[in-house]
Amino acid sequence: MGVSARGFSLIEVVIALAVAAMAFGIGLPAINTALLRQDELLQRTAALGLAQSKIEAFAAWQGPGGPAGEGERGGLHWRVSVGEVAREGAQGVTSGPRLERIRVDVYRAATAQPLASLAGQRLRGSMP
Repeated sequence: MGVSARGFSLIEVVIALAVAAMAFGIGLPAINTALLRQDELLQRTAALGLAQSKIEAFAAWQGPGGPAGEGERGGLHWRVSVGEVAREGAQGVTSGPRLERIRVDVYRAATAQPLASLAGQRLRGSMP
């Protein structure tokens, strides 16, 4: 009577499973890191788009000040600050156009470090 050699032995199956588990264990941290970086990149891209839209809204604003100085959209918090750019040699000048600096910072809810920051300038006031 001969013994036929069909299939795998138990030892071969255990060794194959051990090799597969080691390969999975080695590859899993790399996959996790890649997914975290992709999520961070998506958040920064969304923050940059939000900052750009707020810069454009403030630059186009013709009234005093501007639209709301801070708010939230899509889980991101934004803050706009507007300040006058000092002109060299223009002490005491009260009329004419002013150059204002617009800065937008976009944050996650829980962090103090901005995801994105953009700055721009706009010309305000009347031309002499």
